[in-house]
Amino acid sequence: MDSWAAHVDCRNVGMECRSPLVDSRIVDMESCIVAVADGIADKQCRTVILASRFAVLENWLGGMESWHHVVEVWSIIVEGWLIFLENMIYCGKTILQTKFNRLN
Repeated sequence: MDSWAAHVDCRNVGMECRSPLVDSRIVDMESCIVAVADGIADKQCRTVILASRFAVLENWLGGMESWHHVVEVWSIIVEGWLIFLENMIYCGKTILQTKFNRLN
C-alpha cells in the first residue's frame, strides 16, 4: 500500500478522512481535530469536522427555533453591511463624478 492509500477513519464524523501520513485509525472527534490541525488529515476531513461542529452548535443553541433566530439576526447584520457598502459606493461614485465634471 502506498502512502497516499493510507487513511484515518473519523467514525464520529461519519466518513473516512484520507491522509498520506497516518496509517492508524483516529477513533474519536478530538484526535481527528488534532490530526486536521496538525495537517495530517486532508481538506475533505476538515470540511466534515466543521459541519459536525456546526451541528453541535445548532444543538447547543436549543434546536431549530433558536437556530432560526440566530440566522435571522445574522441576516439583518449582513443586510445592514450591504446597505452601508452600497451607500459608500454611491457616495464615492458621486464624488468622482463631481470631480470629473469640474475638470471638464
